[in-house]
Amino acid sequence: MTGVPDSDYARLALSVLESADKLRPLWAWLARRIMPRTEDALHQIEASPAAKRDLSAVASESMHTLAAAHYSYITPAGMPWFKFKSRDREDDRIYTRWYEHASERTLQELSKSNFYAEVQESYLCRVLYGTALLLCEAKRGGGLLFRNVPVGTFGIAENAEGEIDTVCRRFSYTANQAVQRFGEKNLPELVRRSYARPEARFRDTFEFLHLVTPRKVYTPGNGDALVPAKKRAFASIYFYDGADYPVIEEGGYEEFPFLATRFLRWPGTVWGYAPGFKCMSALNTLMKLENNMDILSDLAAFPRVLKLAEQVGEVDFRAGGQTVVSVEAAQLGFPREWGTSGRYDVGKDRIQAKEEQIRSAFYVPFLQVISSVDRTMTATEVQARQEEQALSFSPTFTQFTSEMNVMLYRIFACLYRQGALNTASAIQPKKLRVPANDGTENFSVAVPQVHYLGKISQAIEKSQKSGLESFLQILQGFVQATGDSSALDYVDTGRAIKVLYSGTGAPADVLRSDEDVQRIREQREAMQQQQAEAQAAMQQASAVRDLAAAQGGGNP
Repeated sequence: MTGVPDSDYARLALSVLESADKLRPLWAWLARRIMPRTEDALHQIEASPAAKRDLSAVASESMHTLAAAHYSYITPAGMPWFKFKSRDREDDRIYTRWYEHASERTLQELSKSNFYAEVQESYLCRVLYGTALLLCEAKRGGGLLFRNVPVGTFGIAENAEGEIDTVCRRFSYTANQAVQRFGEKNLPELVRRSYARPEARFRDTFEFLHLVTPRKVYTPGNGDALVPAKKRAFASIYFYDGADYPVIEEGGYEEFPFLATRFLRWPGTVWGYAPGFKCMSALNTLMKLENNMDILSDLAAFPRVLKLAEQVGEVDFRAGGQTVVSVEAAQLGFPREWGTSGRYDVGKDRIQAKEEQIRSAFYVPFLQVISSVDRTMTATEVQARQEEQALSFSPTFTQFTSEMNVMLYRIFACLYRQGALNTASAIQPKKLRVPANDGTENFSVAVPQVHYLGKISQAIEKSQKSGLESFLQILQGFVQATGDSSALDYVDTGRAIKVLYSGTGAPADVLRSDEDVQRIREQREAMQQQQAEAQAAMQQASAVRDLAAAQGGGNP
């Protein structure tokens, strides 16, 4: 710090940033051993005879495998991985087509943006450090812009409900970038002087702070009559990181603009618990073992040599070299190898055991391709293995989807305001706009329900529904064995069918609505009643004819 903050916002920003200070050494330790792209790790792989091994190939590979699983199992590019639905059951039935259109348009906008590139970086941070931060900005000309915020450059804070609602990040701009972003007149004199010098405009860099936090008093609404930036629900304050931390720009967001995600919740802190935290001891031991095995390998290939004092300079170490020794030296066995014994096999076994611990910490055993494990597995066994794989992810997946809902609402609202979700082929839900009740035309966008469609969510749903399928099979066997169908009265068959259907992945519009089903049942009952009445009439007519014939046959 080069000065004292002159505002409450600046003091809050610095306080939030300080929340990361305790974990910074731990993150640096993990990055040096797992993430090769970091500066610390790059120094460790420079060619040097005295270089100490710090990078773990198996840990780096495991980390990338788990991050890739997030990408392919949760947010796969080019595939529908979520859909919006109304939180109102009646609205969802009436406006299904509009929400389907909104889901498709949102996926198209994400594909056009840099979302998938940036979210992959966030997945790496989420897996490596346990916490990740992704910023979503609405572009002025339409569309979305995403930016992964590196761990170590931001701080976070939670509200009373345990949700992250305050973020402060530190970033750097050149003088040219700062002027383009904030305007020359809003910047400190030091930045303006660098900008005025052509040789320093792109060379000199300056640090800034960006604080996003809820406003206690704000104007609700984010509709056509836009709320002034300084009165929106979330304050957006930019500071110059120096002097007395002057405010460069004050604005606001209608929604929280960050995806702040934790791999697992870490009790007692706002930060996430990373998989690497579980295997730090194994990782540290593995590094020592590999260093010792390198030494043992070097000694096996290039052994130490013990020689007499008078033999200095007389031993020829070249390939095919010849060394002449005296009879006395030959009798004593000089020169000879020494200090080269070691159990390479024991070290190899220990390394393998530690590598398995690391792979297990990063869930790699559950991420192996099924076909590479056993090509003789049946379809049922494959499905069971997939469910096991999905359930192993369920805690962190549930954590992620809960936090991702905030980002998807932000994306939904931004695209809605830009008009990207408009369509003439479907009626827009009436309840989508929530009036601000402040006498203006402002409105808030109703939060939609998000249904995830990725492999993890589907597998979790299948595993949850397998209990229902088992129960129905048992019930069927009971009815067949006893002949007592009254047991079926305990089951709401309509709800059971809906639950089972939703897990098949079949189109939602194929399943009839409750009203349609009720109408079909009424028609069926009316038809059955007509048939019964017609059959009764036929029977009555037949009985009359039989009676008449009997009476006629009895007359003289």
